[in-house]
Amino acid sequence: MAAESQEKQSQRGKHSSKYKGVIRVKRDRKWQATIQANRRKISLGAFDDEVEAAVAYDRKAKELFGEFAYLNFP
Repeated sequence: MAAESQEKQSQRGKHSSKYKGVIRVKRDRKWQATIQANRRKISLGAFDDEVEAAVAYDRKAKELFGEFAYLNFP
């Protein structure tokens, strides 16, 4: 199980977060939250904190997908 998690992290790249929908923007030193719905990528903003970005993703995911949302913090 741990090896699978490490493999997924390495596949995401070095700018990735451990949270779904969150990436590190090195140039700005911020965490960017995005979500995709109806084949459209929606930017949720840039955050100083990785967890803040993950919470923003969760809020939007609940709004868009309701009970079927894949959340960082279920």
